[in-house]
Parts: sequence; C-alpha cells; structure tokens
Amino acid sequence: MFDFDTLCTYIQAEVERLNKLPSRKNGVRTREELWRETESLPAPDVRRMLSLVPETRSQDRAIYKHGFLLDNDWYEPRIESNEDMFQWLVAVARGEHIPMRAVKLNEPLYRQKIDKGWKVEVCLDREIPYWVDGVPQGTQNFSSGNTMR
Repeated sequence: MFDFDTLCTYIQAEVERLNKLPSRKNGVRTREELWRETESLPAPDVRRMLSLVPETRSQDRAIYKHGFLLDNDWYEPRIESNEDMFQWLVAVARGEHIPMRAVKLNEPLYRQKIDKGWKVEVCLDREIPYWVDGVPQGTQNFSSGNTMR
C-alpha cells in the first residue's frame, strides 16, 4: 500500500514515461515532442466563434466614414486591399446599418496580449456577402510608402 506522496511520485514518473514513448510503433518522435513542435492553427472567423465564447454581440450597426461604435470605442474595417476600401466607401454611402459580429476574448482565450479584447467582423455588402475584420480605430498604419494589393 502506498502513502499519498509515494503514490503521487509514482504517478508522475509513469506520466513522464508515457510521454517519452514513441507516438507510433515505427515513429521516432515522442508524444511530448509532437505536442511541443506543432504550431497553433489559425483562429476561426468571428462568425464561427460566436457559439464558443460566452460574451458575444450580433447586431446591425450604424456606420460612419470614420468607423462604427462598439462599447463606446470606435472601430474601423481592416483595409488590406483596394476592394476593401471600395466596399467600405460604398457601405458608408448607402447609409444602411450593417451586420456586425463580435466576440470578447478574455484571459484564457487569447495567446498574445494583442489578441485581448473584442474581435469584430462587419458585413459591408449583404448581397455578396463581403465580410472584413474590424480593428480599433488608429491601429492601422497608412503611409505613402504602403501600397494596397
């Protein structure tokens, strides 16, 4: 019969032994090595994360030429191409409310400090549907040297 400390030591040794076993009978890497060397998968889009994260927003928002409001903070679309800019300007000119989806990532749900907070997507055109990411206003760097795709 083991006492508690001896049992814990035995279990820890057994777990370490299992982690060092090859992942396959013909494999050379251990399970621990496989786990540590894999990179994270890209995050799913916001619309798919709505069912996974406890704090979400899914509503139509008024948009203005300088952005849209979410929790008293201004957001703007992430402009990565000329098409993104064109769709944003057309959506602003239409004057309609646009669909917005947002999830709030708290401490256990983000890997880097920059990931903390609201992850936002807005639909600039309901007919195609054309979704772009929303970013806090002022976080994009537009300089004369940058060219859009």
